[in-house]
Parts: sequence; structure tokens; C-alpha cells
Amino acid sequence: ADVRWATLTDTSGLGLLVKGKNLNISAHHYSLENLTEAKHTVELQDADITTFNVDFQQQGLGGDNSWQPKTHTEYLLSKRSYQYEYRVKTIEVKK
Repeated sequence: ADVRWATLTDTSGLGLLVKGKNLNISAHHYSLENLTEAKHTVELQDADITTFNVDFQQQGLGGDNSWQPKTHTEYLLSKRSYQYEYRVKTIEVKK
């Protein structure tokens, strides 16, 4: 969270540079479909791809315990339009 820039490269040094303000960045070896459908982490299956997510904001998931699953008010996203921008550039990191 609150990322201004991030890079993602392969073993040869080729990759992407992402720049923006207050971004949320994640990278993983699971497909979006697998992440969406899995109910438990043991159901995640490594993919032959890397998924690189660039998001603006994310809402909290839940409360502090199993009997109070509501998200705390300060972690809720209000029902309004959100806009953000970022730039993506290809890079080559010399090794």
C-alpha cells in the first residue's frame, strides 16, 4: 500500500516499471480466476505466469474476530467514484 513506484523483472532483467501515487501493488503466480474461486490457500495452484496487479485502494476484509466480521468504518471505501493514474514503462536491468 502507498506505493509510488515498483519494478517487476524476469531472470534476464527484462521487466516493467510502474509509477503513480498511493498505489497498491501485488505480484503472484496464481491466475485471477484461481484467486477468485479458491476458498482456502491450499486450493491455490501455481501458474506459469506472473500476475502483476496495480490498484488504487482496497477495502478492509473484516473485523477483529470470527463473531464480529464487519469491517471497521475507517477501512471502508465510500460509494463514490475513484480515479487514479499510473505510468508503465518497459525496463532492462543490467546484471
